[in-house]
Amino acid sequence: MSQVWTNNAASKLASGIASGATSLTVLSGQGALFPNPTGGNTFQLTLVRASDAAIEIVTCTARSTDTLTVTRAQEGTTALTLVANDAVALRITALWLTALSGTFTIAQGGTNGTSFTAPASGVAPLVYFDGTRLNVDSTPADAGYNTSTNTLTSANLKASGIATLNSMNMGSQTVATSGGNTTLTSASPYYTLFTGTNTQSFILPDATTLVVGQRYSLDNNSTGAVTIKTNGGATLWTVAPGADAVVILLTNSVAAGTWETEYSATVIATGKVLSVSNSLTFAGTDGTTLTFPSSTTTIPSTGDAIAFAIALG
Repeated sequence: MSQVWTNNAASKLASGIASGATSLTVLSGQGALFPNPTGGNTFQLTLVRASDAAIEIVTCTARSTDTLTVTRAQEGTTALTLVANDAVALRITALWLTALSGTFTIAQGGTNGTSFTAPASGVAPLVYFDGTRLNVDSTPADAGYNTSTNTLTSANLKASGIATLNSMNMGSQTVATSGGNTTLTSASPYYTLFTGTNTQSFILPDATTLVVGQRYSLDNNSTGAVTIKTNGGATLWTVAPGADAVVILLTNSVAAGTWETEYSATVIATGKVLSVSNSLTFAGTDGTTLTFPSSTTTIPSTGDAIAFAIALG
């Protein structure tokens, strides 16, 4: 139900009405000044008795030419007995001003009639730019905005241009591996830390609920492998114990999506540096150990003799 309006709608009663009457007639030809509510819409009328300036507010639910169907004694007023030429006017009342803290209609994105629900007391609406237009979400939780923690979690929130942030918490979770699944949704945090002694599957969200460029990061501090899977179960990458990965959504036309994986499995001791100027390839069997001597040694190029012992085992 919505309030309907016309400008400067005012008239007088064509004839008197009793306090129990459910319709009234305005002066001939002046009914057209007032709205014609349909589909459950209404408008508020203020009736003023000339003899003592007493006021009654009624709700008009229908109009036929100059006759208006009304519900009497609204907004704390009392039904009056009125006479011909008492005033009838469409005025703003407390009911509809109060309704502005509920639902009202605004023009959004060039389309009139978009429903907008004002936020609860103390909650600021979420304003964001989606690359085309400025949007206002009066119920921030619908856009993934947690009004308790003041964090954004929705992948549907978009921004264009350049933003400068001194600090941003993208959200994190810790999961103990159990041989099961960790299934993400569009509301899941950016970062996941895996601990424990088992394997685990890390299942990405339905890509159609995300925006291109969405990222998820994981660190595998467990002793078992973590398998990254797309929505639907296809294996994307296996993250070894001690390794970490970041996945980036490239396309989102289907649930599985297309993802890029940035994988880091090099573990360097604290305070140490590994510097490589050209390609460095260690090929062999998983689990093979290559032990370098304690003193400085030059590793010869391919085809030359190696001048130190290599322990394989």
